[in-house]
Amino acid sequence: GGNAKAALAAARGLPDQVKQLSDAIPAKTEALTASFNAMAAGLPAVLETIQTRIGALAKSSKLPAGLDKAGFESLQSGMAIANQMWSDAQTAFKDGNLADAVSMAESVKQTAASALTALQMPVPAALQ
Repeated sequence: GGNAKAALAAARGLPDQVKQLSDAIPAKTEALTASFNAMAAGLPAVLETIQTRIGALAKSSKLPAGLDKAGFESLQSGMAIANQMWSDAQTAFKDGNLADAVSMAESVKQTAASALTALQMPVPAALQ
């Protein structure tokens, strides 16, 4: 019978835990929304800048120092994935899946920062 008492005691605490959680949800939602909106303010322009640079380098025969053809191709495919993930993040955000949206946007942000570094372009403070 000791387990039943412990289970009953734990169950009695559930309403308080549920209330604490539901009280925390608006703040968490607000934080996730703010985080996503901050990334949404800068990421599209950065992604476009990277794509423009990749496009120019693809036509050029000269890659930046430290970036070979294989690295450049890897960078191109990584950015294609990042652009798709950014699109998915925006959809998740619109659908109310804020945690997923922020998580995907963070991943895109890291990929973009790495790409900028590889391309020897300045990494904006927003991506650091």
